Amino acid sequence: MTLSTRGDAAPAIWQYCYPAFPEGPSERSTACHVPPVARLAVGPGLRTTSDEFRRSTWPATEWELYVDGRKLDLAAFATFDADLEPPLGKLRGWDVRLEKPVPGFHTLRTVLVRKQALNDGMRVTPAGRYELVVNFTLGQ
Repeated sequence: MTLSTRGDAAPAIWQYCYPAFPEGPSERSTACHVPPVARLAVGPGLRTTSDEFRRSTWPATEWELYVDGRKLDLAAFATFDADLEPPLGKLRGWDVRLEKPVPGFHTLRTVLVRKQALNDGMRVTPAGRYELVVNFTLGQ
């Protein structure tokens, strides 16, 4: 299994696994099943209601991403912006993909640290450390 950015289209893990971070600084875990795929987008992101909120929340957030316990150097990966169907708004995310992911059990752990309380247009979230752990079984 290798990592890539900006490759061929890939289904997002969030199509199969609940993507929400906790409402306040804390940890949330979820478990899910992902069907066999040749590549899988696993980069986390932030959803906002406008370009203005997207521009203000992103630099005020620090990110860490771990795949199967291995910390990734997110600076080596691209980011992307997407306009989602209403009422979902705007998205900015990390373009991280697993290429030829190995079937079996995997863990995706995302940590974001908000340096200050942030308004994304939907709610104001307090400063602090937010963690989302996704335990997923691929292709079995």
